[in-house]
Amino acid sequence: MPFIALLVFALLPSLIWLWFFLKRDPKPEPRHMVLRVFLIGILMVVPAIGAQIILNRFWFGLVAMTLMAAAVEEAAKYGAARWGAFGSVDFDEPVDAMIYMITAGLGFAAMENLLVLISPSISGLSMIAGVSGLRFLTATFVHALSAGLMGDFVSLQIFRKKRGLAWMGLLVAALIHAAYNLSIIGLAAQIDNYKYLVYTLLLIIPLGIGILDLIAFAHLKKIDQDG
Repeated sequence: MPFIALLVFALLPSLIWLWFFLKRDPKPEPRHMVLRVFLIGILMVVPAIGAQIILNRFWFGLVAMTLMAAAVEEAAKYGAARWGAFGSVDFDEPVDAMIYMITAGLGFAAMENLLVLISPSISGLSMIAGVSGLRFLTATFVHALSAGLMGDFVSLQIFRKKRGLAWMGLLVAALIHAAYNLSIIGLAAQIDNYKYLVYTLLLIIPLGIGILDLIAFAHLKKIDQDG
């Protein structure tokens, strides 16, 4: 499979979700800002992998390791949004924090998708398209929404001057992300006694954080309207 085709299948899930979420912004962000945050999100995969390699030298138990790995990725997405947009003159309304965090998350997910698709175990157009479609509905979705949910906390800290909420948002996002990753691990391990729980988590977690993000969007829009 040509690399350009793999790149398209890696980017497409993120770009579709990015289009969806940008349409929810009543005052669209400048395209160059969105592109910058998206690209930084892609680049932040590198330090995230580096940090995870260091963590893997220690053994804290499966749950703790999964939580720390999720926290590293959520922190990387926050870094992308912070360096790419926070502090800019275009960062001027509460919902912007969610938009830029989601954008960072989707950039991060795009690179992660590419790393999955270039695996030797995945070959052939139908398999690549299937994996890309599955990640569109699961992993890419979770990356965007966990980051967006953290963006709600960040926005409240910045625009409502509530200190410490960004750290709380990081913890919440990491917990959600880790729960999803653990469900994937359970599915891969074919744990028959827990297979129904695993499938339920794969459905409930994206759906649940999707609902939370919708509520958060509405909340931040109301804050903006109320001034």
